[in-house]
Parts: sequence; structure tokens; C-alpha cells
Amino acid sequence: MQHFDLFVIGAGSGGVRAARKSAELGAKVAIAENRFLGGTCVNVGCVPKKLFVYAAEYNKSNNTAADFGWQIDARFDWQILRDNKDKEITRLNNIYRNLLKNSDVTLFENTAKLAGDNRVILDSGVQITADKILIATGGKPIRPTIAGGEHCLISDDLFALPQLPKKILIIGGGYIGTEFTCILHGLGVQVTQNMREQSSFLRNFDDEISAHLKEILSLSGINQLYGAISKIDKQDASMIVTFSDGTIWQGDAVLAAMGREANFDQLALDKAGITPNDKGFINVNEHFQTKNPHLYAIGDCIGTEALTPIAIRQAMLFAYQQFGKNPCPVAPINSDSIPKAVFSLPPIGTVGLTQKQALQQHQTIRIYRSQFRAMKYSLGKYSLGKHSLGDKTEKILMKLIINDADDKVLGCHIVGADAPEIIQLMATLIQQGITKAALDDTIALHPSSAEELVTMLGAPEIINANHANGA
Repeated sequence: MQHFDLFVIGAGSGGVRAARKSAELGAKVAIAENRFLGGTCVNVGCVPKKLFVYAAEYNKSNNTAADFGWQIDARFDWQILRDNKDKEITRLNNIYRNLLKNSDVTLFENTAKLAGDNRVILDSGVQITADKILIATGGKPIRPTIAGGEHCLISDDLFALPQLPKKILIIGGGYIGTEFTCILHGLGVQVTQNMREQSSFLRNFDDEISAHLKEILSLSGINQLYGAISKIDKQDASMIVTFSDGTIWQGDAVLAAMGREANFDQLALDKAGITPNDKGFINVNEHFQTKNPHLYAIGDCIGTEALTPIAIRQAMLFAYQQFGKNPCPVAPINSDSIPKAVFSLPPIGTVGLTQKQALQQHQTIRIYRSQFRAMKYSLGKYSLGKHSLGDKTEKILMKLIINDADDKVLGCHIVGADAPEIIQLMATLIQQGITKAALDDTIALHPSSAEELVTMLGAPEIINANHANGA
């Protein structure tokens, strides 16, 4: 039986960072991973998804190339994209392996199961004890429970398809469903995105931003189908989806993008006296400690924002709290300044409060907006296949939400090219308490889309919380 100061279960972004930093701080550390190094983000999430977004963007670029004098006869080969993606992921897996090795972290490529307060058993038969056990097992896609749901693909499957479907139904209006809707549409697949109701589309984002993107996607030729599904049938190579109102959809594939849940497969939480809460996550205190004093958890499995940088920050906080010197040099997470992106086409970048959230927390707010056509589309009439966008061509929308009491920027929301790149710096400014006056005093960089954020000098929309709530 081997003993460690810290044993980490799960070698995703959070687990690897916690293991490496704890080892750097002097702890004897081991980590177990039973699937792939780097976790969801590297293997079936952020990284391959972004590579696929780049691929889908070429379709849009090819449609505008002629306006700039380029004559392009383009053909897309799915196998080349998929195989090149696989090579890049393998390279990243090896980087993670070397990072652990160079940090003197013992790596077990096995399934780890809890076997008591501070004991772990690997599927190889090895038994391990540790002063502290950290669960960093991340999340996994939710599989549908509707009749025939077993015939659906999940997001993990899309990264390894032998070939692209010609026609697909994507169930879900969240960011995963929307991103894959845009990716597959850009790669030439006929896509229908299904949501229970219109308000289901990106419901956790600012309403105005969500509505703006939904309109652009509809105009670009993406079908949007609303209603609940009663059953899914598979007949030979065809998928038949029946909706509760009797509507029938038929195509080659169905993707269930209905959210994610904590991944506790084979972990045996009960052996350590832990039961997930009613939302399926592990409860922890401010030190990421569960009710079992030897057991800790970070990342997607504790129900905080399911974002790689959040898991990494939690990992750093954990390592310093447990093995570092006081005071902890890592700042706690400020939930009001977490930047987020939806890598749709066009993308969303957002940070801070939505309009609804701002009115719940502040008496009076000011809204500044700018909507304009991207310069890239000024030379011609952009069209995607048979669907001309005309004046709606990549209309960029920027929205600033200001607290009228102190002029501080509460939120910034952008739909349009480079929105994620712009929002990263806006997150820094909002975290530091930037005011609208300070933005106005900033010299603009021309010509750029980002300059709009410092040139919104027109009369704002002023909204009072009491009036907005019908008081």
C-alpha cells in the first residue's frame, strides 16, 4: 500500500493544476485518470470544438472572398479535419503527461474508487492511502431519457464521427447545442436546432444578445424548431423524431445537447460517506472540503461555473490553502467578472451582469448600445448558400450596462467577430471598477469593432428597477 500527502482523482485542467502546484509546494502527490489526460477541455470540449469552429469559419470566408477579388473553388474533407484534430489532441495529451512527470507527480492511468475516509483502490488492484483526496472528475453530457434517446449522439461522439451526417437535429438551446449548430451548419450539414420554447435559446445570457444571435442564425439558413419530443425511432440509417404536437422530423442523426452533469462514474462516493446534493453535485466549504475531512473537490463536479479557468483557479486556491504559506497569494473568484464566450458564428462575448440581473441589484441603470455591420462585409452582399443576409449581414451588437448611481460598468455583452477576444480585456476593466466616463476618455483604435466600446456617446436608455418590475 502506497501513501501520499495528496491523491487527485481526475487529470483534467483542475486536477492536473492542483497536483502540479501541490507538488511544487512540497507535497507528495499522485493522480489517477482512467480516460484521457487533459480532461473534457482538451479532448472532447474547448480545444477540439474551437478547431472545428475555425474550420466552419472558412465556409463564411469563402462566400465573401469574391468581394475582395479572390476566386475560390473550395471542397471540405471531414476526415482530414478529424484526423488532424486527433494528432493535435495526442500532442496535448503528451504535454500533460510530461508536465506531471516533470513536477514529480505519480501518474496512475487507472480507474480510482474511494474505499474509505482516506483510502483509494485502483482497478489494477493497487491500494493507496492519502492524507487528502481531491475529486476533480469533471462533468459529462446528459443522455436523454425520452423514448429512443439511446439512439442520440452526445457531444463527445461528434469529435470522432466516421463521416458527417447530411441532415441532423440538435436538441438543446444552450451554448453547447448552439455551438455545434453553427459548426455543423458551417461544414455543410443541414441543421435543425430544437428547443422546447423560444425563450430556451441561450436563456442564461442577456435576453437582447440571445435574441440578436438567434435572428442571425435563422437568417443564415439554420432551422429552429420548437416543442417537446415524445419519441425517437431509428429505421435503418434514418432517424425519425416525433414531437408532442405530432410534428415529424426525419434525418441522419440526432444530437442531444441537453446540458452536463457531474461525473461520478465508478467513484463510490458512498464509501467515503458522501452523497451528491439534489442537483447532483458535491457540497464543499470555502476550502473545497466535503463533510468528510479527508475528502475535497473542485471543478465541474461541485456545481460552480463549468469553465476551465474556474477549475484552474480553484485548483490554485486549494493547493495554496492546503500546502502553501499564508496568506494565500491567489485571489478568490469574483463571480461578477467571469468572462464567457459562445463560439457560435458569429460568437458571443459577455462579462458581468445581464440587464435583468442589473435591475435586481441596482435601482437605476443606463443602457448603451451600438449595432453596425462589420467592415469585412462592406464590399458586397454576403450570402450563405441560398440565404442572403442582406442588411443583417453579421450585424455586430455591443451593449454596455451602467450603474447610474456611480457610473460603474456592470456588464458588457457583444455579438460579433472577435467578441471573445474583446471581452477578455473588458473583464479586467470591469473587475477593476471601470466607469463609463473612463471608457469615454479612452482614445479609440480606428478602424476596429472594439472602438465602439469607447465611443458610445449618445443618449442612453435609462431604466428604473421599480418601473421595470411594474411597481
